[in-house]
Amino acid sequence: MLTRSLIAIIFLSTFFLPHNPAISQDEKIIAQVGNLTLTEAEFALMLEALPPQYQSLIETMPEIRTNLISGWVDTALLSQEAVASGLSKKPMVAMKLREMRNRVLVESMINDRMDVQTPVAEDQVKKYYNDHPEEFHQEARVQAQHILIIVDETASAEDEEKAKATISKIQKEISAGKPFAELATSYSEDPGSKANGGDLGYFSRDEMVQEFAEAAFATEVGKVSKPVRTGYGWHLIKVSDRAEATIMPYAEIAAQIQEMLKNEQNKKELNELLTSLRQKFPVTITGEKKDQPTP
Repeated sequence: MLTRSLIAIIFLSTFFLPHNPAISQDEKIIAQVGNLTLTEAEFALMLEALPPQYQSLIETMPEIRTNLISGWVDTALLSQEAVASGLSKKPMVAMKLREMRNRVLVESMINDRMDVQTPVAEDQVKKYYNDHPEEFHQEARVQAQHILIIVDETASAEDEEKAKATISKIQKEISAGKPFAELATSYSEDPGSKANGGDLGYFSRDEMVQEFAEAAFATEVGKVSKPVRTGYGWHLIKVSDRAEATIMPYAEIAAQIQEMLKNEQNKKELNELLTSLRQKFPVTITGEKKDQPTP
């Protein structure tokens, strides 16, 4: 499977090679298909495009090199047949080829003109964190388990009473000392949590429907709420932990701030580059549709 993955990567690379490169006499040709050639230098460039871990594998597994060259040959065969059959002249194919070429050129120019890799300095990350505490405010949360007996809000009085009786029966079993998680696994009709003993993890008030949230936040840690009716049905809620409102620790959010600031920096540099290019290459857009006059 690894070899196939490597070949797939090389397949993509070959689409961007020139079809009729000028080959000097000093260059070693390692494969040729019709008028397409693959030189040792071009093959080395392909390998440079691979992730480092794949490059090291090629050094220790010579058969991978053979498979990669075979992959290039297969691609060259298909490419030549496509050109010979006129596919490259079809409007859609021609457009896709132009777009692929443009994407490669754009990526190369951006990497040449902009520093898209160097991380934002840590002092800038810390400054943003300190200057924008409201962005990292974390609401109070509780961790809870629940047991749900489903009954629709439009259910008949008989179905409503039946659901209430079931939840009351479970409540008595809890009072008698049966583990909440065991009862949740046996009785709860919430498919998303019953297999985990009804565990919902941590949640804030606005992540749950109002009736459920109010009951959960009003229940002490280690205690079980009274039966709670929501639009989903009847619940019993056991609160296992509580976390007060706080500012997220810097260590937990630093990587996200770093990524955000780097993206903003890249976007700013790109906009500046585009602005300068609009002065160098005047842009005229004539394809906009005009609103038709109302008869």
